[in-house]
Amino acid sequence: AIKLAKILAKENNLKITFKIDNILATKLKQKFDIINDVGCLHHLKKEERLVYLKALKQLSKQSTIIRIVVLNNHCSKIINKEYFPEKNKAMKKHHYTKYFSEEELKELFKDYNIKITRIDRGHTKSFYEVLLKQR
Repeated sequence: AIKLAKILAKENNLKITFKIDNILATKLKQKFDIINDVGCLHHLKKEERLVYLKALKQLSKQSTIIRIVVLNNHCSKIINKEYFPEKNKAMKKHHYTKYFSEEELKELFKDYNIKITRIDRGHTKSFYEVLLKQR
């Protein structure tokens, strides 16, 4: 993903520095204009989400745009997983996946201005794109 992003940035004459980091144990000290998380948040357990939120605040400034893409609770099929519909989560070989509702995302990011857009990909994948900005 980063390789493609670098190619696209170069083709469009954009000067962008890309960083990859472990959000649960960040070593980054600077603040960023854009933070993009595709596929991380929905694999974090509840207790890890607090660390995630703290890191987002640490790495962002007032004007930072945060984009997060997460699986949502509209997925119509969960293939080869033990599914717990009452908790909107699934486990497969100790791999945790959380399926978020809009309400859960609004509560999790209650300290931010938030815009949520639903994105459907076929019959088995449904995502929310979440855009955040500090209040």
